[in-house]
Amino acid sequence: MNVKERYLKAKEDGDLDFVAMIDLAIDSGILSMEDRWDINEEEILNWWEGFKKRLKMCELDPNKYTFHSLRHSRLTHMAIHQLRTRGYVDIVGLAKFAGHSRPDTTMMYVHLAHKYLSFRAKK
Repeated sequence: MNVKERYLKAKEDGDLDFVAMIDLAIDSGILSMEDRWDINEEEILNWWEGFKKRLKMCELDPNKYTFHSLRHSRLTHMAIHQLRTRGYVDIVGLAKFAGHSRPDTTMMYVHLAHKYLSFRAKK
């Protein structure tokens, strides 16, 4: 099974870590949309091992953090940043960045951003 087949199967099976690894590699510029299927399984495992190694260096439990949780953190951070700088979140833009088919899926991040900022304001 090549990477494209595994990615599509992972999406279908709900293997969110594998999907998030590829998506984050594209979002961060490590992979382009054009060459994302040209990587091999070993490269993906190297990313995973590197991720776990960096978590350990930060004294974080690698069993508690996943690429998928990192994706959630990134999207929440983007929503917080937009609220702070613009006063609103570009739901459509954030949904497109996240690869969501429906912007209402993205509303979770807006709600989290609002909660975070209101909590910070109370301190």
